Amino acid sequence: MMLQKPIVLQDIEAVDIEYYKSMKYIMDTDDPEALESLDLTFTSETDVYGQKVEYELKPGGKNIKVTNENKKEFIE
Repeated sequence: MMLQKPIVLQDIEAVDIEYYKSMKYIMDTDDPEALESLDLTFTSETDVYGQKVEYELKPGGKNIKVTNENKKEFIE
């Protein structure tokens, strides 16, 4: 970020190995049922003062399921 370059998946590996492994699994799997079982949508949850807050990664993201076709966009 300090170099004003886009962050890619490999950059995350040095910061949070578990998060990296999760995202790598999503990218590497070609099994639609495996992705569907994760029940992912274009949202992100974070903890704000002890409360879970959900953010949409794109407009209408809570209604967009992650699939093989859009998983690259989700990771980015």
